[in-house]
Amino acid sequence: MAMRDLLPWRRPEFERPIESMRSLVESMEKMVGESLLVPGRLLRGLGVSDVKVSMKETPKAYVVTAELPGFHKEELHVDVCENGMTIKAEQSRQTEEKRKHGASRQQSYRSWTQSFSLPSDVKSAEARASFEGDRLTVELPKVKETPVRRVEIE
Repeated sequence: MAMRDLLPWRRPEFERPIESMRSLVESMEKMVGESLLVPGRLLRGLGVSDVKVSMKETPKAYVVTAELPGFHKEELHVDVCENGMTIKAEQSRQTEEKRKHGASRQQSYRSWTQSFSLPSDVKSAEARASFEGDRLTVELPKVKETPVRRVEIE
């Protein structure tokens, strides 16, 4: 073996960089369950399905909508402060079945949390939230714009 064969850029895997990268990505996909290329795939393994969140602006308010399938109103929390909002969904289930020769107990837990930065024109004290079906809707009213007034210079 010659000295030049030991140099990293002379190795066969470095002669074809695209193939080397593809091999690296494939190895990483296996390692983390393809979560790098498909957002939310890692979370699915933890019991959280794809939560769809959207935010839109209307003339009077900002409206945040989150689809939270399988959660109930009592399992949801919305925290709003001056410059941010956090939506949290937490679910814990426990079932126990007693049988003639023993018992069976199952427990499951899943949670989802999303935090948002809010614009400066939000009246956080007047935020309202509703939950219908699987859809949580949070309405954040805007501060009324004060008209600009020109001041005369004396």
